[in-house]
Amino acid sequence: MLTDSIRITSQLCKLMMPSAFTPNKDGLNDVFKVKYPFPVKHFDMIVYNRFGQKVFECYDIAKGWNGTINNVDQDAGMYIWKISLIDNDGISAAAQGTVTMIRYNDEIDIHHVSVSHYYSVTKNATIH
Repeated sequence: MLTDSIRITSQLCKLMMPSAFTPNKDGLNDVFKVKYPFPVKHFDMIVYNRFGQKVFECYDIAKGWNGTINNVDQDAGMYIWKISLIDNDGISAAAQGTVTMIRYNDEIDIHHVSVSHYYSVTKNATIH
């Protein structure tokens, strides 16, 4: 009788999306983008304004939205985002949510906006 075994390991990883960003060119939270701990072979992120109009789309996980359309600043407020990705192991993930763009003048002292939402993705990593 022949026997064989397989070991399947799962790793819970986090897809991190900021809940707010401040595109004021101070180097802190200027760009709205996803953080995912694994390389991806497919990525799509779309951002919509409150009227449902697409204001941004990108296919590179390293890039994000700077709060402009054709270099024109967009209004502060809530935006809707949708992402989908497939990592190099073929694991797919999709999520959607909202992000608040905060614009302020130099008289208001907001140094750091760092609240984020985490979305769990189960990653089945290895089979032996």
